[in-house]
Amino acid sequence: MIKNQNHLGALCMILSVLFFSFMDCLIKITATDFAVGQVMFSRALFGLIPIFFLFSKDRFKDFYKTKHVSLHFHRSFWGAIAMYAIFVGIRNLGLAEVTSMAFSGPIWVVIFSILFLGEKIKAKRWIAVGLGFIGVLVISKPGFDNLNFYYIYPVIFTLGFASVSIFIRKLTLVNEPIYLIAFYFSICSGTMGLLTLPFGGWVIPSMYELG
Repeated sequence: MIKNQNHLGALCMILSVLFFSFMDCLIKITATDFAVGQVMFSRALFGLIPIFFLFSKDRFKDFYKTKHVSLHFHRSFWGAIAMYAIFVGIRNLGLAEVTSMAFSGPIWVVIFSILFLGEKIKAKRWIAVGLGFIGVLVISKPGFDNLNFYYIYPVIFTLGFASVSIFIRKLTLVNEPIYLIAFYFSICSGTMGLLTLPFGGWVIPSMYELG
């Protein structure tokens, strides 16, 4: 069992990057077959399933209750915007370009944490963030020879990602359970995805695609 909170946080971040990378690959594969809104809705729908296994049975009737509606709204809204932006970016750009731009997100998290949380960031962490970003650029070798409108979407994602990080931090400081944060995000992102249904592009997936 990991007792050091920093080590546990680092491990969780590594696992999240692995799972998000896998999700990005799946989105890229299915990008031409499904509308972005449909992908958002499906992601939110299936994301709800494990949440119902995270809270105790005695809270089944009122697990959704919270005293911090405003914080949940902002976390969920900006999270849904960030999700839509990164999905559009992945669909219309190369993964190398999107990945290299998306990894500027931690830099914005550091800046936002100073502005909105009043945190003091030591020089060594600034250096670590900068070196990490440079490393991503070196590995992915992005090519921006053909800049177009869609490059704005990864930028929107990074800002949304940073905003989400700040609101999640605020929610954890008031002891909101993780499952509740995930629940409201899934509801919000799924609703925003569903609202795109009238604009067309939704298709019925085959059994293979559904799997």
